[in-house]
Amino acid sequence: MLGSHLEGVLAHAAQTRVATVRMPKPLGNMGLNDFVDFAYANKWIELDAKLASAFVRHYRNLVHPLAEKRTGHSPNRDTLDMRWPVVNATLNDLAATATATATLAPHAQAPANGGRGRNLNAPAQQPTPASVARRRPGRGAVSGP
Repeated sequence: MLGSHLEGVLAHAAQTRVATVRMPKPLGNMGLNDFVDFAYANKWIELDAKLASAFVRHYRNLVHPLAEKRTGHSPNRDTLDMRWPVVNATLNDLAATATATATLAPHAQAPANGGRGRNLNAPAQQPTPASVARRRPGRGAVSGP
C-alpha cells in the first residue's frame, strides 16, 4: 500500500506542479518508477528518495499474482518499518519543494488545516517512522523510545 500511496502522491505532484522537465509519456501511462524519475528530474525529490523508492516499488509489485510465491518472501512488520521512512522522506522532499502559488490552481487549494480544527501540517502532528513503528495492532502503543 505504501507503493500505491507514493505513486498517487507523485502523480498528483506531476498533475499540479509546474515542471521544468517534460513528462516522458502521457500521465495515464506512467507508473511509480516513471513518477519517481520525473519528480527527481524536476528536483522535487532528492537522490536518496529516488534510489530508496526502488525498494518500495519492489514490495508493491509483490501483489501481482504469484510474485510473493516466486520470490519466497512474505513481507512482515519489519518490511513495513524499513519502507515507511522511504515514503516519509519522499513526502518531506515534496513538501519542502512545494510552493503555495505554483503547486495548485487557486480554485483547487485546500485550507492548510483541511477544514478541521487543527493544523495538519504542524510537525508535531505528523506521524514519524518511530511513532508508526511503535503502534502494534491489537496491543495498542508500545512504550519506549
